[in-house]
Amino acid sequence: MPIPCGHAERNADCYLCNLAATDPRYARIFGDESLAGSVAVVREPVGSELESILKRLGLKPSKTCGCSSRVRKMNEWGVEGCLANRAEIEAWLRSESEKVGWWAKLRAGLLGLFGGVAIRIDPVDPAPGLLDLAIERARQSSPGS
Repeated sequence: MPIPCGHAERNADCYLCNLAATDPRYARIFGDESLAGSVAVVREPVGSELESILKRLGLKPSKTCGCSSRVRKMNEWGVEGCLANRAEIEAWLRSESEKVGWWAKLRAGLLGLFGGVAIRIDPVDPAPGLLDLAIERARQSSPGS
């Protein structure tokens, strides 16, 4: 039996799709237990904020970085989960930073300087500052904050 909302694919904005994706009891009711977990629940968009900051600094994801899945994971974790997994996130950022050439780093620094971001970020180790800024922006953009 299909989900009553009639979406061909699960839609993150649909209440019924979210019920089926986040609660196995509803997935069983709708007749498709494979639905459970198919729609990510975004708590606070820390990953999306970090992605936005990096794009504003001229840093684009490579095809092999796995950035999209990391953004989703951070969004699902929300602020508290990202704080709990801070070391892991900072390790991701440092690892990807090693793959970026000096010109891209210089350009990101200049864009950050003129965009007001660089003053809050340690140029020697930008990972903690980038994460702090993403968390701050996620808190500001989340309803009820």
